[in-house]
Amino acid sequence: MQRLFALLILLLWANQSLASMQIDSSVAPNPVFVEERFVLTISVDANADKLELDRDALLRQGLVVGATNVSRNYQIINGDSRRQTTWRTEIYARKAGTYTLPAASVDGVKGKPVTIDVRPIPKQTGPARDLFIDAELSSTTAYLGQQISYSVKLYLGEELRNGSLADPQMADAAIRNIGSDTKTTEIVDGRRYQVIQRNFAVVPEQAGSYEIIGANVKGQLVKQNSRGQLYGLPVNESAPTLTLQVKAAPENYSGHWLPSELVTLHDEWQPQNSQLTVGEPITRTITLSAIGIEDKQLPNLQIQYPATVKVYPDKAINDTYVQEDRLIAQRVESVALIPTQAGELTFPALSVSWWDTAQNRQRTAELPARTFTVIAAEGQVPLAENTRQASPAQVEQDSTWFWPFILMSILWLVTLTAAIYGYLKRSKSTPQAQIQPASAKNLSFAELEKVCTTAQPAAIQQGLQRWCLSQGWRSRRQWLATLSTTDATQIESQLTSLDKAVNQQAETWPAEPLLAAIKSSYMQTIPANGTSLSPLYPTA
Repeated sequence: MQRLFALLILLLWANQSLASMQIDSSVAPNPVFVEERFVLTISVDANADKLELDRDALLRQGLVVGATNVSRNYQIINGDSRRQTTWRTEIYARKAGTYTLPAASVDGVKGKPVTIDVRPIPKQTGPARDLFIDAELSSTTAYLGQQISYSVKLYLGEELRNGSLADPQMADAAIRNIGSDTKTTEIVDGRRYQVIQRNFAVVPEQAGSYEIIGANVKGQLVKQNSRGQLYGLPVNESAPTLTLQVKAAPENYSGHWLPSELVTLHDEWQPQNSQLTVGEPITRTITLSAIGIEDKQLPNLQIQYPATVKVYPDKAINDTYVQEDRLIAQRVESVALIPTQAGELTFPALSVSWWDTAQNRQRTAELPARTFTVIAAEGQVPLAENTRQASPAQVEQDSTWFWPFILMSILWLVTLTAAIYGYLKRSKSTPQAQIQPASAKNLSFAELEKVCTTAQPAAIQQGLQRWCLSQGWRSRRQWLATLSTTDATQIESQLTSLDKAVNQQAETWPAEPLLAAIKSSYMQTIPANGTSLSPLYPTA
């Protein structure tokens, strides 16, 4: 009975696994030319054995079907095992048309049919181009200081060796490469090309009409002479010159000129208490973020603090990074504040004006005013409002506590001065230009886990930055460079989602996948100084 019961359980589990199995079918490339081979790929996330492909249906359509190869893969990612089985079949058509490849079955589970577009071989109407380059702008007009995207495409019909791609040129503008190169294939004038796309951010610094000199490619195309010998044919091609109209700031705009798609202000208080104590410091960190500009365009924050607090500002940190081919500028200002008097303490509201380039109107990013209750320190006697008008007799009567208080205050100030001096000395010894925005307090991994449970995007982002600093990484980019390709790709995907949630001011963001990815790589990472990049066109 026990064996029979175990067999039934095994059969039920197998049927449930088959029911949940997904079959993916695809063809590549698509479209193709007559008699050009394409590959039908069928894959399942399971260790499957039997593929049922209706070859007769393919043959009846006039398709030529080759042999089918099967491969199996087994991976363990973050403790989860994954099995995959893939079948690949090479096919080609003798006639042009649209063909429907019937659905395949794997271990009794049926997939979906796929279609392939087969085109006739075109007649050559002009000289064949082995290489050419094209470019386009995201917009032909822009405001002064507004980011415009410049995209260049390199079309390769032959192998290119020792290739180099020079950046576009424009007067009175900052141009920088953004994102990673992408590789695709396209059919142009009946010929298939490998297409390499590179994107640039163009930030104009003066108003007027400007020409953008196209990106230039140099290298050697691999050719074959009549005797079958290979040789290199030098090439030097440039993308077409484009025109950009740069508009000045509108006359009715007031304040520091800040053109952007979105500007946000965020502040964080440590400790996060509504009640403060006289003489005990608190830290306020304000982060100004803007999309589509560089950090040098951000204004200095004009902050007015009450007279009843002592202010010890840290050096501001400016940085520019790239997210989804958009420039993100940030300015982080941290300041230590020490209340000097008991009572109500109100920090005034803070606002930054900016120009919305999407809606063409002036807007304002704001931080509301915040009020704290300040209590006297333990053993400290609060001063009454009329103390300054007290009579000499009263002052003499209360002088028993005066000199001990003065002595304690001096000792406290000496201790505070030494602490601030040590803090500032450590801050100056850190290369500020490479540090991502972070609060003054570092986080342990346990504290990072606690921050992630809040599901608040801004708090998670800043907590992650402080955790990186506590591990010796001066930026998230430096941290990712220490990870394996798999871990770095998985974590970077989560970080991109987190940054997007922060920029969109989302109220919540699920941090469990990011935290799981960090846990899996945390013990294997060692802080490093950087990494090198492979060339765009490697030598064969």
